[in-house]
Amino acid sequence: FDWIHLPVIDSVGLPIQADGRSPVPGLGFIGTPWLVDMGSANLVGVERDAAGLVAAMGLDGGSARHQDEPHLEAAHVHLRRRV
Repeated sequence: FDWIHLPVIDSVGLPIQADGRSPVPGLGFIGTPWLVDMGSANLVGVERDAAGLVAAMGLDGGSARHQDEPHLEAAHVHLRRRV
């Protein structure tokens, strides 16, 4: 994670996060060990963790939710295209 130049990496080099959400609004992580359980760092848990993170960040609903935060709406549109 040394390519991330934001205050979201701890002294061990892992993301600072709670259920995937970082202290930086709109930035989240998936695929890290024990994000939710031991499956989080494996393909088994990534889809589940990603869905939970998207919901927690408010990106799973309609665009009305993001009227005051257009960057979140843009991320939501991008995620819908990739699914």
